[in-house]
Amino acid sequence: MRGMNFIVIVSDTFRFDNLVCYEHIRPRFQTPLRPVMTPRLDRFAQSAAIFDNAYIGSFPTAPHRKDLLTRRNVFPWEGWSPLRPDAVTLAGLPGDAGYETIMIQDTPHTIQRAFHFERDSQGWDFIRGQESDRLASWHSDQPIDPRLVRGEHNWKQHLANIAEIRRCEQDCFVAQTMTRATRWLERWRERGSGPFLLYVDTFDPHEPWDPGEEFVALYPKPDIGWRTYYPPGGKQEDTGLTDEEMEAVRATYAARVTQTDHYLGRLLDCARAKGLMENTLVIFTTDHGTHLGKGKWGHGILRKNRPWPFEELAHTPLLIHHPEGHGVGQRFKTFIQPFDLTATMLDFAGLEIPGNMDGRSLLGVLSGT
Repeated sequence: MRGMNFIVIVSDTFRFDNLVCYEHIRPRFQTPLRPVMTPRLDRFAQSAAIFDNAYIGSFPTAPHRKDLLTRRNVFPWEGWSPLRPDAVTLAGLPGDAGYETIMIQDTPHTIQRAFHFERDSQGWDFIRGQESDRLASWHSDQPIDPRLVRGEHNWKQHLANIAEIRRCEQDCFVAQTMTRATRWLERWRERGSGPFLLYVDTFDPHEPWDPGEEFVALYPKPDIGWRTYYPPGGKQEDTGLTDEEMEAVRATYAARVTQTDHYLGRLLDCARAKGLMENTLVIFTTDHGTHLGKGKWGHGILRKNRPWPFEELAHTPLLIHHPEGHGVGQRFKTFIQPFDLTATMLDFAGLEIPGNMDGRSLLGVLSGT
């Protein structure tokens, strides 16, 4: 379908059971008093096809983006490493066919240390300061509470970064990322130029969990005397968290999810207002979930460099809005991994799917053929 557009949204560490559309699979993620609230994505799901069996491929952040951007399953041959010089990327192929390819993101791990995942995008924007990004030249001297630490460097660096750039709620990273993506859409509409592929990647709701107070207030939690930014990961018995502290951790994650949903919704609202939903394939997904108790915490490595292959981690949300309405209101049981999305986009653009691609297009599934 040449001339059609793409908007791809990746939200890091977004559990599939945050969304109401997956309640038939498992109960919606609960804080002590209420389920997590995602009204914007719940609305989007009503105009999208819902895939019940989307799962991770390569894990975690950087390997997942390789799967998605290079249309190949890189596990177990490549791990956390830069983009290979000979890798053919999603941004490069449509670009050769006349698409304007844009990457807007705040996820630091695919940009810093010469990883160059933005390499083939014709334009890109990186919102600096997330987690380990070395934005500030100094480190905070705030004492580190061991209950908060999942990597002392990340904690100190994050504090230094936000002291430099955060003055109000609109300065939070997901707000900046979605605002810049929205502005790009508005300018594209003003220019009236050719088709585009807009890839938007936000690190939220990944830790550190420091959402604005208006979102924290939505989820009452025990007063434990400290804020949960970077909770420890690993086996629950090794975290040192009390039951009250565990409830506070869950509530803070929920607040971050709702904050992410709020600003992501602004981007979707812009696409609707500009009439783009009528000629744009829109994809929402994540790279993995996270454990929030019941024996495990976080999404790191348990032992011997093996990830936790549990449902909370491996099962991912996948919503696809087709501009012609294919699949709207339907649920699909098809087993999906990230490289299948790349094949789908190439097929949708009317481009040849390379023979060495691991993924398969979902357009036939969506159209019922």
